[in-house]
Formats: sequence, structure tokens, C-alpha cells
Amino acid sequence: MDITTLKDTNGDSVTNSLKDLVPQDNEESNIPPDLLKTYYCGCGPVHPKWLQVFANKKFFTFLLSLYTLLEGAVIVGLTAVIISTVETRYRFTSTAAALMTSSFDFTVVLSIVFISYFGGKSHKPRWLGISFIILGIGALVFA
Repeated sequence: MDITTLKDTNGDSVTNSLKDLVPQDNEESNIPPDLLKTYYCGCGPVHPKWLQVFANKKFFTFLLSLYTLLEGAVIVGLTAVIISTVETRYRFTSTAAALMTSSFDFTVVLSIVFISYFGGKSHKPRWLGISFIILGIGALVFA
């Protein structure tokens, strides 16, 4: 058993064992039960063994970064390139084109409440996958 000696605010030495700091099986834990579950990489009931290499925090962070990069490219890149062509082809006024461009921001504000609520209570990688699919469909419709 590892013993750690600490000094409290009065300068007195306080000895705690690491065993006292870690909750035991029969004690109450402040860790949410979702964090104690093991998650597998896959889609629905399909979880192949070779895919489990990607079931870690580093890959999730990589996918989240990739998603953010692609979303930024779609929103900023496609909008800047296409908006003038759409405005000319369909004879939109500048106000209508600006409303079309800012509609993304309005939908984000409206949907962030639901996504943050349900995403905080359920499987975050699943929500990321669903949002990847929606982003792909939206990019195809927008192009």
C-alpha cells in the first residue's frame, strides 16, 4: 500500500493512503455509470474485432477534429464560392442571399439546445456519426 504524506494548512502532517482516496466496490461512487461502461466501435449491432482498434479517446478526438474541419470547409468555403452564383442565377436580392447564408446560424442556435441535452445523456460517438451523415447530406444538397 502506497502512503502519501501531505501538509495541511496548519503545517501539520496528514497521512492518507491511496486506498482511502479510491472508492471501494461497496462504497458510493461519484462516477456516472455511463463512464464505467465499455463502448465498442461499430454500427448498431455490428462490432467487428478489427474495428475495436479505433475505440479510444484519441480516435474520437481525431474524428471530432476532422468533423469540425469539414464542417468549417463546407460552411465557409462552399458558401463563399456559391452564394454569388446562386444570387445571380435565381435573381435573389442581396437580402435574400444574406438570409440564406445566415439560416445556418439560426438552425444551429435552435438545434444546439436539443443536441446538447440528448448528447449529454446518451452515446456521444453515435451522435457524432449521425451528424457526419447529416453534414454529408447537407453538403450534397447545398452543392
